[in-house]
Amino acid sequence: MLKIGLIRPSTSPFSSLVLLVKKKDSTWRFCTDYRALNEVTIKNRFPIPTIDNMLDQLHGASWFTKLDLRAGLCNTPSTFQATMNNIFSPYLRKFVLVFFDQNSNL
Repeated sequence: MLKIGLIRPSTSPFSSLVLLVKKKDSTWRFCTDYRALNEVTIKNRFPIPTIDNMLDQLHGASWFTKLDLRAGLCNTPSTFQATMNNIFSPYLRKFVLVFFDQNSNL
């Protein structure tokens, strides 16, 4: 992989185990174990609003959308909430609300 440019040497003090796992259809899935990296990652403790608070604010709304993020790292909920609030800051609570349901098993 190094020869064909898919990977490159690293001087990072962190490394993560990588495995290729054969799938049922005989193709390969690239899997990375980030648990060690998650242990040293500084957690983003951005507050996530409660669903009750969000539902109160949605009263009378006409348009809704949803985005499913099927898998993520340990900071995903807080990072997503902070990023979306930053992107939509001029419109928040006027016509945009952002809610991340970290307990959803869809």
